[in-house]
Amino acid sequence: MLPAFLLFCTVLPSRVGPPVAPPRDLPVHVWLNFHILRRAGPARVFLRASDDGYVVVLRADAAGKVSVLFPLDPGDDNFVRGGQTIEVRSRGDLAAFFVDERGGAGTVLALWSADTLTFGEFAHGRRWDYRVLAGNSVNDDPETGLLTIARRMVGTRAFEYDVAHYRVWYPASLSAPELYDWIRPAPSGPRRDSSGGLFSALLDE
Repeated sequence: MLPAFLLFCTVLPSRVGPPVAPPRDLPVHVWLNFHILRRAGPARVFLRASDDGYVVVLRADAAGKVSVLFPLDPGDDNFVRGGQTIEVRSRGDLAAFFVDERGGAGTVLALWSADTLTFGEFAHGRRWDYRVLAGNSVNDDPETGLLTIARRMVGTRAFEYDVAHYRVWYPASLSAPELYDWIRPAPSGPRRDSSGGLFSALLDE
């Protein structure tokens, strides 16, 4: 018989759980079906904003490669209704993304603004310009790197954001303490600045 811990490691990453709604209304909340994702498996991403607004969802994989999960194309409608939970879907109405990392950690960031977002410098025709996105290194600090890109999309206007992290499950790649750290529920709440105040970013003009 497998030890309980090993059995848990084997079963958990392959199970697809139901979406878990935030415990209270947040300005914007993004979450995945699991903190640990199986390599080559689907990753489901969910989103909810407390008020009507415009949203972009960015992902940095374990290698620091940046992609846009929502909207699929820069010209697509990225307006979301407040209080409604939506699942981010990729082309063909598939899961938000499929895990292509061999291991490591990834980051998903959702930005909400009451005003429209500007995607011009990140667009090439009707598609995202991944040559431009690839020029933004997020390896050292993925959250900060994604937030820098998001700020360029929102300009000088106020915005809210939330971040979800995931770890890619690969045989023998996680110790028991690491596994526990990634599967335990992450605290949900609005982003806060270093002083402990509610984070509502307004760039200096």
